[in-house]
Amino acid sequence: MYKLGIIGCGNMGGAMLKQILKAGVFSAEEVLVADKNAELRDEVRQKFGVQVTEDNKKAAGCSWLLL
Repeated sequence: MYKLGIIGCGNMGGAMLKQILKAGVFSAEEVLVADKNAELRDEVRQKFGVQVTEDNKKAAGCSWLLL
């Protein structure tokens, strides 16, 4: 189960994700990012090594949620 769900990973979400991973608050394996944009999902998956989904409800089911 993922600990951190992020809904939307544009400029702000991406910047926050980068710092969360850098600080070690969560590992990439613990993060699920939801975004409707398929190209952005692929970019985030490659850049940060996190799991991605198109389904906001999956991210909302995590222990922590970042909107």
